[in-house]
Amino acid sequence: MGILFVCVAALSVGIANLCMRCSIAASGSSKGYLMIQLILSFIIVVMLYPVRSGMLTWNSTVAVVGLVGGIILGLLMLALGKSLEKGPSGVTFAVLYSAPVLAIIVLFLAFGPDLGHEYETQHILGTIMVVIGLVWVLIGAKHYLGTSWAGFLALMFSMSIIFFAFLKWHDLLLKPELSYSVLIPFSFTVRESQWFIPIVFLVAAAIHTSIYMVRVKQTPSGHEFLYGILGGVLYGLAAILILEGLRGAEMWERALAFPLFLTGIIAVCNIWGRWMYKEQVNWRAILLCSIGVLICMTDWDFIVM
Repeated sequence: MGILFVCVAALSVGIANLCMRCSIAASGSSKGYLMIQLILSFIIVVMLYPVRSGMLTWNSTVAVVGLVGGIILGLLMLALGKSLEKGPSGVTFAVLYSAPVLAIIVLFLAFGPDLGHEYETQHILGTIMVVIGLVWVLIGAKHYLGTSWAGFLALMFSMSIIFFAFLKWHDLLLKPELSYSVLIPFSFTVRESQWFIPIVFLVAAAIHTSIYMVRVKQTPSGHEFLYGILGGVLYGLAAILILEGLRGAEMWERALAFPLFLTGIIAVCNIWGRWMYKEQVNWRAILLCSIGVLICMTDWDFIVM
């Protein structure tokens, strides 16, 4: 049952991404959509974390960590919006949701096996498949590579790797049993960390609200309101589905949840990109990339157990 919830969550995020693409097609810019969607996402995660748990404890260190995470997310969403404005959606989202595979290398180099971040044969194999798949996908979009799309795509990919690694670093800070070091200079409890995700989205929303007010200086259009609200609701629905789906999930379902979530989004985004926008999709490259994500991101120890 947990896997079903994750698959529906992937569909929800895939449609939310379509809302961003539709908003860009209607208004010519991602600025209005991102401002509205991030504001709504902030409200939703406040309800899902501190309000839902009843843990309202404030911690200044958590706030600072959330501030840094919000800046990273803000830059990531800015690069994503610009990439969608200037290039093909399917390729853009394939690159975005494959980035965690490369983040595993960063985590291994930074923290190593002692802190739970190993890099074994399946990681190497999965990474190779993802890299080959992405290169193959990009070859099909080579006429975009000489444009600003390539620069924004590279920024988006880099920010996605950094953001995923940052979230994993935050998870390590929730383990007070770990010895303090340069990379783990402090720790906090789960109760204290309930405001972390809301602060991340608050800062990202503030960044994009500022960009909109400075660059656009007008009320968002009806299309931007419609798609921004719909996108925010769909992202919130995906978060609820994942939280509820994994609550009583089997160990093997937990092991497969995140890679299935990523590959599901990649598939949905390429389907609507091909169907609605007539984009050229290299399905063999997308399949290779998706298999690589599954191999690399799945916790095979739990599958075997």
